[in-house]
Amino acid sequence: MPFSLGANLVPGTYQVCEAIPGPAWNMSMNLDPTAFMPNVDTGATLCVPVTLAAGDNLSLSFDNSPPPGGIALTIGYVALLGTLGFFIDTVLYIAALTRAGRYRRWSVITAVSFGGALVFMFIFMKVVYLSLPIGRPPFASVSLLLMQWMGIR
Repeated sequence: MPFSLGANLVPGTYQVCEAIPGPAWNMSMNLDPTAFMPNVDTGATLCVPVTLAAGDNLSLSFDNSPPPGGIALTIGYVALLGTLGFFIDTVLYIAALTRAGRYRRWSVITAVSFGGALVFMFIFMKVVYLSLPIGRPPFASVSLLLMQWMGIR
């Protein structure tokens, strides 16, 4: 979204700010090394300082794009489900989606991915009695071991 500054402005330093569109969005403004968040508590706005001298005109352009990979990751998840089995595929899917969302703490990503896949597997197989793909060898052995551990026959 291009816009221009400079008409009828007093020389000085200004802040050009933009509302952050949502989690994990790519913002070209974020690539500017001088970009900052004026209110760190909410983190809802990103700004860059702009200095204008007398008679200056400045044209700025910002580009925002949605988070990458969601559809491709889902297609990959479905394609690999029969080979990897529900548990391993779901661990990888949750981790990949979390990472695509720009979360960077691998310890948390790992814990949430494994924990989430175990909870889903338990609910679907033990509570709802839904049959899930166990995968092909050698991946099937992981599913069978977990099923035995959870008391699923």
